Amino acid sequence: MVLLYDHTKPLYISIDNSHGGSDPNAVIVMQPDGVYWNIIDYIEYNSTPEDSAWFLK
Repeated sequence: MVLLYDHTKPLYISIDNSHGGSDPNAVIVMQPDGVYWNIIDYIEYNSTPEDSAWFLK
């Protein structure tokens, strides 16, 4: 299922940092829709903490 961006609703971006662990980092773009959150887009990536700091600048 593809959810499109709704320009009438607030847009939130969340970061789940693995802090150098074995699980991937994630960046999630989402919008609230009543009691649910619609995930508009996301990316998962593996990197060192130093790489993540550069990516998030």
